[in-house]
Parts: sequence; structure tokens; C-alpha cells
Amino acid sequence: MSHGWRIWDVLLLSAILGGIVGLGIWAKSPWFVILGAALNVTGGFFNVKTSKLYFVFTFGYSLCYLNASYNNHLYGEIATTLFLMVLAVVTIVKWLRADDIKRSTYEMKALEPITLIPIAIFGVAAFLTYGFVLRHVGSRLPFLSAGTAVVSVCAFVLASKRVKLQWVLWLVNNAIFITIWVVTIVESLEAGNSDYLESLPLIAQSAVYVFINVYGLINWNREWKRRSQTHEPEDLV
Repeated sequence: MSHGWRIWDVLLLSAILGGIVGLGIWAKSPWFVILGAALNVTGGFFNVKTSKLYFVFTFGYSLCYLNASYNNHLYGEIATTLFLMVLAVVTIVKWLRADDIKRSTYEMKALEPITLIPIAIFGVAAFLTYGFVLRHVGSRLPFLSAGTAVVSVCAFVLASKRVKLQWVLWLVNNAIFITIWVVTIVESLEAGNSDYLESLPLIAQSAVYVFINVYGLINWNREWKRRSQTHEPEDLV
């Protein structure tokens, strides 16, 4: 499956990146917050286009997000980001060693319905366990951080496996992610501290990512339907 870039895609991405950079400058955000938000949004567009470069952008975004998480004492986010960085590196290495390295895109796959049951059980168990661990170590918003940790890891694994269910999980993850940073900013403002306004680009990029998730889900479903009509073989995992 390969989707070419259209002029509309380039213009939209350029406008979004311009808005994020402008917001970051207005909010006096650190450079790593602005750069991280820009890399994440750009990576999202590449993922919609089924480009393998998505994993490279994800790794770059993760490096930037580590700083933002550390500055806000979100230890759960730090641990999750480090794990996602490892997954990104593994995926990139696997891509470089693959026989189809010359291909810049990858094929979609579907998930067998029966496999959703163990995934759900694992997710709930991991969420509860990780949430209590984070609360024990004094992390801010422990269960919200645990939620985004479990969902984002599952979504990234599905992305590395080219499974289209990833888009639904990314939507859930972004809802949790936005909640974490909105609560963080509100609590800061109530305490009379405006420094957390520098995190606004993170909320902006997540809001944009909601659009990317919906666009990706529609785009991949359309392509999957096309493949079914043309009787192309379906890849199931």
C-alpha cells in the first residue's frame, strides 16, 4: 500500500507546523517542547501515508518529550517514553535489516477478533499495576500516566505490526494525553505559576493528532475496503 503526498497534505502540514511554532513562541516554550510537537505531528502524517519514516520521527519526538516530562515530574511519562524509544529503535533496525528495505512504505494488516481478549486482559492488569506503582513512587497523576502508558505502548506495537486498530488506540491515548496536560496547566495556574503555559504546544499537537487519527482510520479503512474489492490477500495477525 502506498499513498503519495498531495499538495493539500503539504499545505495542511505546513500550516499546522506554523501554528505550533507560533504558539510555542507566544507561550515562551522551551525549544525541545516546540521541536517535539512538530516532530510528532509530522510523524503522524507519515504514519497515515504508511511511511516507515514515522518511526524515525517518533524517536526524535520521544527525545524531546523526555525533557518536558522530567520538568513536570511526570515519572510515568518518562518511563513510557523510554520504552517507546526502545521499540522505535527495534522497529527501525528491523526495517533496515528487512528484505524490502528499498520500499519506503509498508502493508496494512488486520487483527483477528479473538486476539482482542488477551490484549484487553493484559491492558487492564498493566494499567492497575503500573498505576499503583506510580502512586507509590510519588508521580503526579499516576493513573492517567498509567493509562497513556498502556494504551500508547499497545498502539505503537500495533503500528510497528502495521495493524489498523492502532488508530482507535491512538485516539484513546490522545484523549488521556490532553487530559494530563490540561490538568497540569490548570493546577499550575491555580497555584499562581504560569510556567506551565510553555506546555501549550503539547496540547496543540495532541489536538491535531486527534484529526490525524481520524484521518488515518478513514484512510486505512478506505484502502482496506479497496483491497477487499480487488480480492487482494488480507494479512491477519
